[in-house]
Amino acid sequence: MAELLETISSEELTEWAAYYQIDPFGSHRADIQAGVVASTMANIHAKRGHSFTPADFIPQFGVTPTSKKSMSSDQILAMVKARFGASHG
Repeated sequence: MAELLETISSEELTEWAAYYQIDPFGSHRADIQAGVVASTMANIHAKRGHSFTPADFIPQFGVTPTSKKSMSSDQILAMVKARFGASHG
């Protein structure tokens, strides 16, 4: 922080903080934007009754799911076929 304050004033830093409150930027914002695109594409190809949200495609770093256990490749394949149907190749 000291190096940052040597190159910009506290007023400019305050302005950047205010701007971030209005229009956030950075990798988390990019993850949200990518999640919107990914959920749109998934919903185009999803079976009727299944829908996805951008949050379904945003990585949660540092979060360890405790309620979900590991799935085998056969279980994953069965889940994908159930969601999207076997006709999607």
